[in-house]
Amino acid sequence: MSKNLIKKKVDEIAKITEKISNSDCVQLKKDLEKIKLMLQSELDQQTNELKNLLIERKNVEKQLILFSRAAEQSSSSIVITDADGNIKYVNKKFEKITGFLFEQVFDKNPRILKSGEQSEDYYKDLWQTIKSGKDWTGELHNKRKNGELYWERVAISPIKNNDGIITHFIAIKDDITQKKLTEEQLKKSEQKYRRIFENLIDVFYRVSIQGIIEIISPSISFVTQYKPEELIGKPSEIFYKDSKGREKFLAEILKNGSIKNFETEMRDKDNSIKLISFNSKVIFNEKGEPEAIEGIFRDVTKIREAQHKLIESEKRLKEEILTKDKFFNIIAHDLRSPFTALLGMTRMLNESFNEFTIDEVKESIRTIQSSSENIFSLLEDLLEWSRAQRSGVVYNPTNIMLYQICSRVISLNSDSAKQKGIVISCSIDEKQTIIADEDYVFTILRNLIVNAIKFTRKRGKIEILFKEDENSHYISVKDNGIGMHVSDIKKIFKMNEFHTTPGTENEKGTGFGLLLCKDLAKKQGGDLTVESELGLGSIFTLRIPK
Repeated sequence: MSKNLIKKKVDEIAKITEKISNSDCVQLKKDLEKIKLMLQSELDQQTNELKNLLIERKNVEKQLILFSRAAEQSSSSIVITDADGNIKYVNKKFEKITGFLFEQVFDKNPRILKSGEQSEDYYKDLWQTIKSGKDWTGELHNKRKNGELYWERVAISPIKNNDGIITHFIAIKDDITQKKLTEEQLKKSEQKYRRIFENLIDVFYRVSIQGIIEIISPSISFVTQYKPEELIGKPSEIFYKDSKGREKFLAEILKNGSIKNFETEMRDKDNSIKLISFNSKVIFNEKGEPEAIEGIFRDVTKIREAQHKLIESEKRLKEEILTKDKFFNIIAHDLRSPFTALLGMTRMLNESFNEFTIDEVKESIRTIQSSSENIFSLLEDLLEWSRAQRSGVVYNPTNIMLYQICSRVISLNSDSAKQKGIVISCSIDEKQTIIADEDYVFTILRNLIVNAIKFTRKRGKIEILFKEDENSHYISVKDNGIGMHVSDIKKIFKMNEFHTTPGTENEKGTGFGLLLCKDLAKKQGGDLTVESELGLGSIFTLRIPK
């Protein structure tokens, strides 16, 4: 019963009640009063319910307004469709993003936004999911009204009535175009730097301050033969040759915060030692505490070897220059001097021969002979040296009879030895053979015998000795001559010293013969050494490897 009808009935009962006298219908009045109260109670109840309905309606209206404002002011695009997918509502953000007004999309399917960049199966899965009453979340590559493509992150949910029947769908969408572009750029950047990282010639690394390897580039395999996965999580100390190398590295980098071109020896997987150059820095945490070390390192073993070879080559070049200087000095001075004496003596004999006695003539001839022999010996050495220095001339080892060579050398110098009463002996077995360059050995022994005669007193003794071990042959020329001071021994094999000493009979020399012998010994892979004591004699030993 409506509120107005109840009130009308109550008013009519009140009027009837007034007309009835108290004496006639007391009981009736009581009954009617009860009915009135009942009706009034029902009226009050209806009034309260109506008030509650009005309050509820106002609250619903407020919520609707709130939801409407939220939808209109949302930073996300909102689309509501009916169960068939026809658009029934879009908010302002949708219009801003797509360029379509609500009037232009009302009752149309959202497929008007399709770009064609995604497969039909993708959309089929979307519809099957939401039609089954489930939520769908994913990304859509759509097209704006102006044809421009854009990306959206979309969440679609079904809306059901009280009976659980789907009546609508709501889609909340966010424009993620810029995010996708950023991700794509980041992806390309990551790919770019990953390619750089993976193709680094140098090794990039990061280790914790405790020395645990956290990151290491694939180039480590070229330096150490280790694969990155074999090293991640392992202590870096496995690389160092010894603990001192790591201790020195840590001390310097923690002191300075970084290091440049720090070199230390490290081991690779097969335990080979390599020289490694580091350029690294300390990484600090937010509290300013060191937490890691990162940087690059490279194998500089071959570079340092090349540098060492270059230094050695430069040293040899300087020695060769000194040798050539010595050669030209000999030509300019030492070779010229005896020729000057020889020419002077022959000129004097030619001009004043009749004025000389027989003894004076003989003495002059001996002087001429001595000068000629010195010149010839010097020329022999110079020619041999020149031949040895030519790049086209190679060491030519053959199986030679050593005793025969010694005999030739002794025979060649027999006259010089006899003039001083010196005895030369050879204790080498006649059948002894060695593998060596015959011309080199002959030249060395000839020079050593000439020197021994020069520095041995009259009636002295010279011996040619031989011994061998499992690696080398040793040929020695021993004399009991005047010997050498320790300071002179250090000079005789130095190219830049130009050391020469007159013999016991004031014989002249150039100091070139021993340098030539040393050079020829080295060209055979051997060496020439000397033992000498002042006043007691010298022993020169030629070592030739087997």
